[in-house]
Amino acid sequence: PTHPEFQTIPALEDRLVAIVGKEYPHHFPNDRNVTLEEIARQDMVLIETDTDYDLVRLFKDTPYKWKARVITDDANATLKMVEHDMGVGIFPITYLSNMSEDIDVYEIETDFKRTLALAYTDLKNASPVMKRFVQFIKESESTRFAAFNHIKAVNDPK
Repeated sequence: PTHPEFQTIPALEDRLVAIVGKEYPHHFPNDRNVTLEEIARQDMVLIETDTDYDLVRLFKDTPYKWKARVITDDANATLKMVEHDMGVGIFPITYLSNMSEDIDVYEIETDFKRTLALAYTDLKNASPVMKRFVQFIKESESTRFAAFNHIKAVNDPK
């Protein structure tokens, strides 16, 4: 949802992944996939839920509730706590492009994705660079998700 005075162009699909520290005592049974049911059985390290709309949406239509061990208001603090085996975190994959090697990433078995969009108010008064960028996003659907695919490749342990 955006403010009515903004126009938006979808730019990138981003998925959420579960992360745990390498020494986390309750690693998930599957090699690189995890279900919401498996996540819900774990202690979680979460970013404050009133600012993490995606996590609320992820669990919204499921019978599962998460168990928050720690709730922070800082994503970097949450990552550090996960890295130190305090619980499971859920993050957008794009956020983890420079993550620690002490974290394992698990695909969440769900169709949930979030769409990141370019929002702008008025192209008439926009800079030439902004006008060109909007044009590029509109015209290049095939490359629109190139950044996502690059991030996926960087984070794919295979």
